[in-house]
Amino acid sequence: FTLDGGANWQADAGFTAISPTTPADSMTWSVGGDTGWAIGGAIGYDLNDVLRGWSTEVEVSYRSNQWNGQWSSTTGAATGGTIDYDNTSLAVMANAWYEFPVGGVSPYIGGGIGWARSRFKGTYDPSGLSSPASFEFTDEGFAWQLGAGVNFPIKPGMTVGLGYRYFRGPQVTVDSYGTVSGSATNAATSNVDNENHSVILDLKVNL
Repeated sequence: FTLDGGANWQADAGFTAISPTTPADSMTWSVGGDTGWAIGGAIGYDLNDVLRGWSTEVEVSYRSNQWNGQWSSTTGAATGGTIDYDNTSLAVMANAWYEFPVGGVSPYIGGGIGWARSRFKGTYDPSGLSSPASFEFTDEGFAWQLGAGVNFPIKPGMTVGLGYRYFRGPQVTVDSYGTVSGSATNAATSNVDNENHSVILDLKVNL
């Protein structure tokens, strides 16, 4: 059984999108993300009797980062303003890890595949007289990750570890201020990647 948590960073989510059907419609996000957090837990099985050094597990994890910046649009009662939103991912993963003892510690490498639900939830705040518009863009589907780290024994059957995870969740399709506010329709949309880098501490207990 493993519990882990740590810091999470996400790749750039800025973009400029132009509608493929209405070229006059476009929107731009110029945003920056803060350092976020990641937590998780897993139940696994040691395969040493069959494949020395290997283990498998089922993991549930959650990541969260806050983003803010500027947006602009070519359609609607407002053409720009500020944006603020949370980018979160809930994932269920099947992982496999290979661990090899070296000098009293145990480095490991591995990865996994599974399902994740990615969500952008926040607010378009326009300049001028138009009203703020709340949004929630959600997509779910295939996710994968790679990882590495080192485990340190602290007592029989218990280790603490320091590790890195690269996690890729499903893209999230986002719409313009005009679409979510109802003031006008902007046909421009963008698929934003959900790419995460985590540094975690974990506690593992062999039952």
